[in-house]
Amino acid sequence: MSDELTRKVIEAGIIPAQAVKQMKAWKMLPDDMPEEEKAAATEEELLGFVKEIDELLEKSEEMPEMRETMLDAHVQFAKGEAKHVRILSDMGGQQMTVELRYVTDSMGRYIIENVVPYAETVVRVGSQFRTGEGVFEITEVEALYHGETREPRFYRCAVQGVPPHAQMRDL
Repeated sequence: MSDELTRKVIEAGIIPAQAVKQMKAWKMLPDDMPEEEKAAATEEELLGFVKEIDELLEKSEEMPEMRETMLDAHVQFAKGEAKHVRILSDMGGQQMTVELRYVTDSMGRYIIENVVPYAETVVRVGSQFRTGEGVFEITEVEALYHGETREPRFYRCAVQGVPPHAQMRDL
């Protein structure tokens, strides 16, 4: 993040003053950064901060990084937020189906739990599944590991909608 953008975020009060002080103490911020937000008394002044930050983000070549951990997926599954899905894959003319559980992350990707030994043969690019929102095809698959295991714990999948004429039968 640029110094100018960092300064505006601090002045807007998005980063708590105590956190700014700690970041300065750890030399994560330059000494000339303000430690507290400017007192914005009116809604107009707050909207001004938002507009200035938006302009700085627009002209910045950096994209804000969105971080998620495996813990996020573990928590969703542990809370019982997982839904069941039947994934259908075409294996050289032969269709294979497996029932698995999934959650979605903040980016709209599907996190599919790997609980069966042959899941990797079904959870792959080109496989399709149906949810309450429609039929989707997996376009990207990333294996997510936990600890020192050899097998992935989850698969993070990017998907796209499938029009009716391109849907696999039996789905």
